[in-house]
Parts: sequence; C-alpha cells; structure tokens
Amino acid sequence: LRSGRPFFPLGLYHVRQQDLARVAAGGFNFVASHASTFPPDWPQPGDGVGYLEAAGQAGLTSVGLGAGIHRPEAAAKVFGHYRANPAVVTWYLADEPGGPGEQPEDLRRGYEQWAALDPTHPIFLLQNKPGEFYRYAPACDIFATDPYPIRADAAPPLGQVAEYTRGAVDAVFGQKPVWVALQCYTVHSATEPARELPPRLPTLDELRNMSYQALAAGARGLLYYAFDDTYFNNGQIRGVHLAREYPDFWAQLQTLAAEVGAHRELWCAPYATARPRADLPDLVVQSRPYQLDGALALLVVNLQRAPREAQVALPGLPDQVAVTDLLGGSPGGLAGGVLTDRLGPLQAKCYRIPTKAAAESRP
Repeated sequence: LRSGRPFFPLGLYHVRQQDLARVAAGGFNFVASHASTFPPDWPQPGDGVGYLEAAGQAGLTSVGLGAGIHRPEAAAKVFGHYRANPAVVTWYLADEPGGPGEQPEDLRRGYEQWAALDPTHPIFLLQNKPGEFYRYAPACDIFATDPYPIRADAAPPLGQVAEYTRGAVDAVFGQKPVWVALQCYTVHSATEPARELPPRLPTLDELRNMSYQALAAGARGLLYYAFDDTYFNNGQIRGVHLAREYPDFWAQLQTLAAEVGAHRELWCAPYATARPRADLPDLVVQSRPYQLDGALALLVVNLQRAPREAQVALPGLPDQVAVTDLLGGSPGGLAGGVLTDRLGPLQAKCYRIPTKAAAESRP
C-alpha cells in the first residue's frame, strides 16, 4: 500500500535522469538509477544526485540505493533528507549479496540500522541464489530475485522464472511481498574479435511469458533489467541503451508495460482460499488465485513453444458460469469442476471464474 491504496511496481533498472520522462511515457511507474542516491546539494556530481526529486517530477516512484549510502556519515544525511519524499518507495539494501561483509548477519545489522534511520519505508533486498533465499529473506521487508533464463540459444527454457519466484515466496512464508526482476538486457563486444555470443534480448512472447509466470508464482511487483547499461564497459563487453540501440525492442517492452499495467489493481488483489489442482509439466498454474468480487482470477501460463491442452481442477465451483480471459484470449470451459482450455505457444491466460452460478447471483 502507498497512501492507503494498492501499489503495483512496474519498473525499470538503470534509468538516467535524462530518460525519466521517456520511461514514464512508456507506461512504467518505478525506476532505479545505476548511481548512488544523494540529495541535490551533494558536493560530488553524479546521476544519482537529486535523482529521487527528478523521478518524482516525472511522475515516477523510485528507490534509494548505492554503495554511497552505506557510509554512516552519508546514510544519516540521505535518509534524513528523503524520509518524507513521496517518490521514495523503498531502500535497496543489497543486490545479489554473498561476499565478505554481505553475509546474512551483516545484512541483518544493516537492515536494522536503515529501519531506524527511516521507519516509514520498507527495505528491499535481491538475492539471485535460490539456495540462499531462506538465509537472506529475514534482512528485508521486500524480498526479490532475478531469474535470467535467456542466453544466446534460440529457444531457452523459461521455467526458471516460476521456480525462483516460488522459492522466494516460500522463503518469506507468504508474509512479505516478493518482487521479481526480469531479463531484458544484452551486451556488445567492445573489442575485436568479438567474444562468445552474448545473451540475446527476449522476444515479446518471452517477455510476456516471464512476466505472467512471475505473477502466477506469487510476485507482487515486476522490474525489468535494464534500460541503460552503457555505464558498464570492462574493455571486452559493454552495456546497451535499449531505446537508442534497440528501438523495436523498446516498443515491445512498452506494449507489455501497457498490458500488464492495465491490470495493476488485479495484481494487488488478495489471494483466495481456493486451491486449484493441476499436475501438468510445462504449465504454470497459479496456486493461489486472486479473489475478486464474486469471482476468482486464475493465471495459467504455457511454458512450451507449442500449443498445449490444459486441465485445472477447481473443486467446489459451479459449472453454469461464463469463464472469460482477462488478457483477451478465448475463454476456457468449466465442467465437472475442471477448467479445460488450449493455450498457444508461450501463451498466458488469466481466467475470470464467477464463484456463483448465474441463476444464484440474480436478485
């Protein structure tokens, strides 16, 4: 909740101040800088200086982050300055931690220190190692992970997204929100000859599939990594700027943002007590559907790059109801407590299923 209203973050990593208006117009509501967060009067220049003010002026929300604010003398000033700033959603404690000074006990201390400096905003931590989820999840209020299944091959399996998301949800015992960072990056060779083939950008179908996988597995926020990685160049590879170097992909990402963003309130809805049953390989079925007024909303995602049949048991639901797909696809059928449908390659559907038969719902 923000200001008493549900908030679903739909965000982008590594957005510079000069691109904030472009990203806001693209349908996103949350951004993260690549540079440390500092107030506008900070003596050293950097894109993170005054970033939160600039994000707010662009109509965006953001996150305080960076190595700079881990210094005690800087943290006191930064947290004090931004405690009441409406653009701030959270503070980014750690990204993929695991080295010296980044063990769970270290981050627990950091979490407690930051929470004391600003008790009004949650603390965010992202862990990319599923085997470490349970150890690190206590050191935050928002837990996140970043499954990146896309490599250079043409048809990589995408199910890692649901696996990581479920693991993160399990690690917080369903008591904290889980956000998922999804892959939309590539790199270029900075030298000749080119090194090994880099990760490729996902297709629109892959992006959509990964997004709905994360939601079906329990994500309460989606972030995309990354909009502008041109700050990175190690002499062999360099990051790219999506809008400048891949305008067609940037257009696709905006299309997806509009689609997902159109249902922001749904992704914040409470979970129902109904428990669908499906034991189907290569199919992600939401284990806890959303509870709507007089209906359930159930996400089902096909991981295959070919059409497939889906059957989901929904005990206790009436048969005489009209099932619709909130994502615009053809409706499935409900008979004998079983939802039956055919999903296209990598397709996701969100079925709206009334919980009362039409005759029962009439006044």
